[in-house]
Amino acid sequence: MTTLEDHYGWLKNGASGKPKPSKESLFDINQLTIEHIYPQKAKGKIQLLETHKNSLGNLTFWAPNDNRAAGNEVFDKKKELYKKSSIYMNRELTHIQEWNEQELKNREKKLVNMAIKLFKF
Repeated sequence: MTTLEDHYGWLKNGASGKPKPSKESLFDINQLTIEHIYPQKAKGKIQLLETHKNSLGNLTFWAPNDNRAAGNEVFDKKKELYKKSSIYMNRELTHIQEWNEQELKNREKKLVNMAIKLFKF
């Protein structure tokens, strides 16, 4: 995930030529935390999302200075925190109206396609 984030600009701009990582952020893996977009311990469980909660499309990460207060909140409450995140992939989540199975699968497909483009080098 962090490697995709490092190359997000290159990937969003067509992924042409040799991969070019952003030099804006340097991540210390030991200080990052995994974020479940649909909560790992959801209060009001949605069965279709429960089966996908640990899949790639439902995961992102918080940088050390991001506010991790989102915890087990629902997507609508987390969106404001994603908006303030230093992680581009998190800020991009704010464009999604409702977090559902289709959005999760769309995001997973997008991340896999990004990884294929990046790691073919």
